[in-house]
Amino acid sequence: MAAGRSAAWACRGDSPRRTISQKIRRNFMPALLKMVAKGLLHMTRGAAECVAPWDRLWDRLSLRESAGPGEEAFAVDALRLSTLRWTSQLFGFLVGRGGGCAALIHPTLPQTPGRRVDKRSASTVSDLPLAELQPLTPSVRGGRSVPTPPLSLRWRRVGVILPLLMLVLTSAPCSAATLPQTSAVPGGIALIPLGATPPGTVRFEGGPVMVLPDAGQYWAVVGIPLTQAPGEATLTLPGGATLPFAVATKDYPTQSLTVPNSHHVNPTAEELVRIRNEASALRRGLDLFSADHPAFPLAMPVQGVVSSPFGLRRIFNGEPRKPHSGLDLAADEGSEIRAPAAGVVVLTGNQFFNGNTVLLDHGQGLVTFYGHMSRIDVKVGQAVVRGQVLGRVGHTGRATGPHLHWGVSLNGVMVDPRLVTGEWR
Repeated sequence: MAAGRSAAWACRGDSPRRTISQKIRRNFMPALLKMVAKGLLHMTRGAAECVAPWDRLWDRLSLRESAGPGEEAFAVDALRLSTLRWTSQLFGFLVGRGGGCAALIHPTLPQTPGRRVDKRSASTVSDLPLAELQPLTPSVRGGRSVPTPPLSLRWRRVGVILPLLMLVLTSAPCSAATLPQTSAVPGGIALIPLGATPPGTVRFEGGPVMVLPDAGQYWAVVGIPLTQAPGEATLTLPGGATLPFAVATKDYPTQSLTVPNSHHVNPTAEELVRIRNEASALRRGLDLFSADHPAFPLAMPVQGVVSSPFGLRRIFNGEPRKPHSGLDLAADEGSEIRAPAAGVVVLTGNQFFNGNTVLLDHGQGLVTFYGHMSRIDVKVGQAVVRGQVLGRVGHTGRATGPHLHWGVSLNGVMVDPRLVTGEWR
């Protein structure tokens, strides 16, 4: 009889001894569960989402079947689902009732009307229409609920496992997501520590540079011109103080190309007027510096093969020209070109050398360039999201075949795009 009463109050949760435990489980533990689930989901997704606010990360946990217009579908594989399930079960173990009456939370997969889902084979968002957090029913053995472990044992579990969870969360690799890669060479990016206090406006060669927080301090993210001489360069801090940094030597290879249209090598006087006007418009766009916070790393804008890397010393029809200031990605004519990060369209048009061209402003002096497009699908002033289609691959302007010329400008300087995608070696 006593055992029966013990089992009964274990499931009802009405014992005075458990009042404090109930309040903690109802108020504190759900918030802690949410935080830990977010952190573990972040680690399984990789550092790329570390810069996103926690609420955005948690919203994406809804495993929506498809993204909004122009946005990439959010893929969630079986590993991530397993991680979420493991996290919830662990917290059920910490604050629940052993094997019975446990307030375990785990993903369940309701059916979409008119469609059946095989939960055993589902591995991506296209297979999973929705994931909801639902409580499990109480566990019963032989018709009787399993009694709760003593309160002291449950708190002992918390004391042992909770520090381990906090260690895992604080060790998540956030730095790779908030800063680009660094290579302090001509055409590269220098990351310069500025201390734990917000430094105000930092300048390089007279223009403002990106400043981002990471790992408990602020960093200047400085684009270095291809024309920069190796040696010492200098940042200017508020108040006139200077901060030197070193620029290493970098040797870029040479590439020779044959362009069928000789006007694209030696333009006429009339064409030179057009070229100068287009260059002025490009310069205004590349020099923009807005307050928006850019998100690193950027995605590659098109699935293609690198046909010309950044920094090549180029020779057209036997005549030397300026170094290659972007990355050429060869792809089939008409392939989709997608925004590598959220931004605002600040320039579109057809240009003499670049053909159909788009500029995207991502914030704090980070502007991306798209050239030789066959078609432009966005307009000036339009806000775009990561993954939204900007246009299609083509070979307009001075091009020898279908490809995307992708350029990345940082504080008005063209830098190696691989540094902002995390693919630089």
